[in-house]
Amino acid sequence: MIAPAPVQESVASGGWFIGGSFGQLSGVETNAESLLNDAFDLDGLAEELEQDFGGSFSGDGIDFDMYTLHVGRSWGSGFYGFATSVYLEVGYLDGDTDVSYNGPLDGIDPANLEVRDEVLEALEDLDSIVANPDIDIDIIPVTLNFMAERNIIGGLGLYLGAGAGYAFTDTDAFGESDTDGGFIAQASAGLVYNFTESFEMFGGVRWMYLESLDFGNSELELDDEFAWEIGARVNF
Repeated sequence: MIAPAPVQESVASGGWFIGGSFGQLSGVETNAESLLNDAFDLDGLAEELEQDFGGSFSGDGIDFDMYTLHVGRSWGSGFYGFATSVYLEVGYLDGDTDVSYNGPLDGIDPANLEVRDEVLEALEDLDSIVANPDIDIDIIPVTLNFMAERNIIGGLGLYLGAGAGYAFTDTDAFGESDTDGGFIAQASAGLVYNFTESFEMFGGVRWMYLESLDFGNSELELDDEFAWEIGARVNF
C-alpha cells in the first residue's frame, strides 16, 4: 500500500510561498452627501430660487470586490509555536454604488428660469449629478505584512496578520474623475488548513484603514470596514 501524504501541521519548515485571495467589503459608508452639499451649496441655491430645500442625497454605501496576490517567506515555528512570515501583497479593490437626490431642486428646469448665470450653472451641474448618480472607486494597495500562524489540531491552524503601505486610487463620481493615493493599514485574522506540506487554504476577516481621497477641491472619506476573504497559498 502507498502511504498517504502527511498533513502539514504548520508552516514549520519555513521557506518561500505565493498566494492569493478573494473577498468583499459591503456597505462602506462615505461622506458623499456632504461633499455634494458643499460643492453646490444646495441650501444657498434653494434660497436664491426662493425654494424650500428639504432635499437629500442618499445611498446604500459602497460595495467592494477585493482581489489580492502575495509573495513572502516563512521562518518556521518559533515564538510560542507560531510560524512567522513576512510578505509583500498587491491588491485590487473595485467598488461602486448609486447616490440619489430627492428634493424640490430635482424638478426645476434651468431653461425656464431668469436668474443669475452662476445659479443656472449650479442647476445644470445638479442635473448632471442626477443623470450620473454612480460612484466608482478603484483602489490598488501595495503593502508589506507580518503574519503569525499556529497549529490547532491536525492540519487546522489559526493566523494573525498586520501590514501597511500605500494605496493608489482612481475615483469616478457624478460625472467627474480624480486620481490620488495615500497611506493604508490593515489587520487580518482567521483559520488556515494545510492539505499538504506545499498547499494550504485560509479564510477570515480583514480590517482596512485608508486615508481620505482627494476629489476636486474636497476630500472623499471612506469608513474603516471589515471584509471577509478566502484564499490559498503554495509553499516551496
